[in-house]
Amino acid sequence: MLNILLFSLLILILASGPLIGTLLNRQAWFWVISNLVTLFLLATGLAYFIFFSTGTFFVAAVTCLPLPLSLFAVLYLFYWRRKNLATFQGNRSIRRMYWLAVLLIPLIMVTPFFDMILFRSACFSLNQRAAEPILEAMETYHQELGVYPEVITALIPEYLDEIPAGRCKPLPGSSIAEPSFTITKCIHEDITILTIPISSGEWIQRYNPETSKWATLSFLDGACSYLDP
Repeated sequence: MLNILLFSLLILILASGPLIGTLLNRQAWFWVISNLVTLFLLATGLAYFIFFSTGTFFVAAVTCLPLPLSLFAVLYLFYWRRKNLATFQGNRSIRRMYWLAVLLIPLIMVTPFFDMILFRSACFSLNQRAAEPILEAMETYHQELGVYPEVITALIPEYLDEIPAGRCKPLPGSSIAEPSFTITKCIHEDITILTIPISSGEWIQRYNPETSKWATLSFLDGACSYLDP
């Protein structure tokens, strides 16, 4: 599905310059807008499938081609402007739609990067809410025993009936494992934290019960990085 979506996006980007130029010349405003909207939906869909099927780590590699191709589409529009200069200067509606297309095509192509940020923020908030029973159980455990549990299964069944599932599950058929909450003991810092991966694990969501704060870190840093001992 991801390959089909990417291929469709690349073909539409390549065709968008000549297509929009032709549609502008015919003053087919509806189809110009439809072409731009389709580009946007495909770019957003590409980000969605990457995030929930292969993970965010490969987004730069997968979305690198649309950027130079969008430049090709814009350059063609400039070529069309010179070729049809009289029409372009003589019709205000065409001129406005032309500049709209020149502006929107590159912007649409960078939407996957912003979509990734939005998806990650949404997952962050959903996991925070899902973790509330675990955090309450960890605090009760700490009050009774004086320490935080070193493994999450220590909370069952006395403090929790079951471990809540992580949010933002991968798409069916994906190779990404479903995200799950884990309690980790940071040995060097002597701090116990609650963690859960976001997407395929390129980002780690972490809660520090000693500071009552959430944070996100790159998997390259590791869950125990930047902790105050």
